[in-house]
Amino acid sequence: MSNTVNMKYIIPPACEPTVPLLGPYQIAGYAEKIGYKMDIYNFNNFFLQEIIDNHMSEENIIIENELDKIEVLSYRKFLGSFEKIKDYSDLKRELKNCTTTEYYWRLVDYIRCSYDLYSMRFKNLRFRLDGVDSPYRWNIWKDIECFINKFYQSDICALIKKWISAMNISNTQVIGINITFESQLFFAIMVCKLLNELHPDNKIIVGGGFVNSFINSGDSIGPIATYCDFVNAGEGEALIWYLKENGNNMQGLFDKGEKSESRAYYIPAEKICNQKISVCPPTIIGQELDNYFSPLRVLPLRFTYQCYWGKCKFCTDKEYHSCLDSKYNAEEMIDFCVENAKNGDIDCIYFLDSAIPVPIMKKFCKKLIENDVKIKWGTNSRFDPPFVDEEFIELLAKAGCVFIKFGLESGSQHVLDLMDKGTKIENASAIIQLCRKHGILVHTYIMFAFPGETDEDRIETMKFILDEKSHPDNYNCSEFIMYGNSLIAKELNYQLELENMEDEGWHSASYSFSNQHIKEQIRSLRMSFDEKYSPADVLISTGHTIAMAKLLERSSRKITLYRNSILKIHESVVIDYDNRVISKWRRRDGIVFLKDNNAEMIMKLEGRSFTPVELIALGLNTNTLYELINEGILELTNDNPEEILPYEGENVIEFNYGNRFNSLKWYGYYDNN
Repeated sequence: MSNTVNMKYIIPPACEPTVPLLGPYQIAGYAEKIGYKMDIYNFNNFFLQEIIDNHMSEENIIIENELDKIEVLSYRKFLGSFEKIKDYSDLKRELKNCTTTEYYWRLVDYIRCSYDLYSMRFKNLRFRLDGVDSPYRWNIWKDIECFINKFYQSDICALIKKWISAMNISNTQVIGINITFESQLFFAIMVCKLLNELHPDNKIIVGGGFVNSFINSGDSIGPIATYCDFVNAGEGEALIWYLKENGNNMQGLFDKGEKSESRAYYIPAEKICNQKISVCPPTIIGQELDNYFSPLRVLPLRFTYQCYWGKCKFCTDKEYHSCLDSKYNAEEMIDFCVENAKNGDIDCIYFLDSAIPVPIMKKFCKKLIENDVKIKWGTNSRFDPPFVDEEFIELLAKAGCVFIKFGLESGSQHVLDLMDKGTKIENASAIIQLCRKHGILVHTYIMFAFPGETDEDRIETMKFILDEKSHPDNYNCSEFIMYGNSLIAKELNYQLELENMEDEGWHSASYSFSNQHIKEQIRSLRMSFDEKYSPADVLISTGHTIAMAKLLERSSRKITLYRNSILKIHESVVIDYDNRVISKWRRRDGIVFLKDNNAEMIMKLEGRSFTPVELIALGLNTNTLYELINEGILELTNDNPEEILPYEGENVIEFNYGNRFNSLKWYGYYDNN
């Protein structure tokens, strides 16, 4: 690229790859507006494409024992069952042409398995679609240093080095690093360290949502301080304004910043910009959106950055902006949507707002309809009175709204009042029914264990979620965690203790009111909901749910065994006669496998098809057959079903799960420590 580029901006792996991160591209939109040239390099997309294109390579795979070998064979056999997919472009084509939820989830599993196979190049890492599993805690500084030291000469480091080398960085360019999620932190620091070696004369600035959440001074930068020059908190637009005004000369930032104990300076936005900057639409459209793992071009946007209600006692989602205008230019954003949709540069929009004010939503809908714009879109919202108006729901549906995520929080009016949620439970039920009537998918968020909630309140919530009229298409239920900056914490005057304070790092003061009984209620509700409604339309990401709404033929996940069903060993199963092991890739655990006599019992079935009646005669009861089907060891075909066979008998097969990844924790596991 030309040396006229002022900043090279890097988005590190590893985070969810289905839609762009809005922040970096919105900053780039402002940079373009004021004539500051900024190029974005999305290493997360590079990473996914690299894994899919080269996942079958045997290079650098670590095999320490026979089970490792079987695990790798299981991954390869599962991936090899997709005859139409050889590289990332094939995968994208299959996703675009997908017509059933069953095949959609198989394609998602293809990526998951590809990540697992790539992860076999490491002893203590498991890459996932939305992050990474690791024994290293993202918030403990000594763990971060250990991670960098252990993996700096690894395969992932070599990939990052290759991507940096292809960027054509000149000495005059500033290098920006975005950290939005905790899962990116390790790799962001790795990027910085490599940049220090490859381009020692360039200044490195780190910013993003992670910085805004956890860093507020020079002494809170932690290990990031060793590898960069500046850590910029607040609006990135403020930094772009400063660099534009000062001809990319960063010397003045040293005087305005707060020095860390190491190299970096902490620079908050208010120290470098005294302007009120307008939020600009993002720069990413058209072909750039095609690089994401999505069947259509899905663009994240927002009209606001604060919830118009803002009173919920549990909420800590309070954004502070010192330089950006408190209000977006809604007209400009609407015109941006209309223009780019009509040009074919975007197919779908996902609005990230906590809750778009209803007048803006109405204006947006009417503008789309007036201009005959045919796009699909979704948003987050509240169960507020305007949504009880069927004419408003009709307007949303007519304008292309296909998905809304509502914050329900509880099905008990008592708890909603305790939260100061401002929601009437009867409105929530009515709104869900109206959305269902007009073809708008609904996802709700609920939480258990809010202070003052009783067991009766939770039972009310469970009834609401399972009711034929009020049930959403899907939901998430979490255990309430109280943070020190929430209104409820201040109201209760809790003295929240910081955990693991003996380990230097980023810590959050929090408290949980949950217990084992509540955890069991959450699990029970999930099982009951899945059994009753078989949710399949709310997909792996909001972007996918919006893009594929009304396109997929729904496939039931429920397993039903009939007397004349046909059963055979699944084509993805690996049979190791020498070690008496049968194994198959499994989504959550790496592999599921049978050993010794259990394996030999199934080996006898190889190369043939059986009816359940024949297998029962061999000593396998129906409960065991259901388990073998559920775990993917046996493949079930029901062409002309006759007489359902119920669950009978005790399972006689012992299943074993996992291997390499058993001891690892999802990065989010450490969020409250």
